[in-house]
Amino acid sequence: YPPSPGASNQPASTPTPTPTATPGVYPDGISLNEYMPDPASDWNGDGAADQDDEYIELHNAGDAAVDLSGWRLDDMDDGRARSFLFGPDGSPPYTLPTGATIPAHGFLLVFRSESGIALNNDGDWVRLLRPDGVVVEATEYGSSRDDEAYSKTADGGDQWTRSYPPSPGASNQPASTPTPT
Repeated sequence: YPPSPGASNQPASTPTPTPTATPGVYPDGISLNEYMPDPASDWNGDGAADQDDEYIELHNAGDAAVDLSGWRLDDMDDGRARSFLFGPDGSPPYTLPTGATIPAHGFLLVFRSESGIALNNDGDWVRLLRPDGVVVEATEYGSSRDDEAYSKTADGGDQWTRSYPPSPGASNQPASTPTPT
């Protein structure tokens, strides 16, 4: 028994192993799908066409709904050295709140009014990060035009286009061409 002056004698306690953190298991198939850096229309439905109508859309290619609590959206990696020397260039990362879910084969739309992420009209980055900080996807764009969305040519795919009409919260589709009469 270990010394116990002024207390009753007790056998030595057996140390319990400290649980070690195991890396999280994150779903595949979550990706950036569309974003609008230079809105000229009221995309968020608040009655005003302004900067808060900028949006980033995510897509879930999987067969089950996914909880994205703790995932982050960001516009640029403000590395410590760069931020220290020149000041931050991007918006602070936005952490998706508890309960943020994306349905199977569905979309999650995040407006600037919620995220605070400012997508620069003269070019910027759009990034999706897991809760552990790993970048799932990042894309860079140049200058933008009023109401011109950057869209995946196929939902969840890897090719981007600026020729599709904006479709916030819905599947990306090429512009329809009128049929001759």
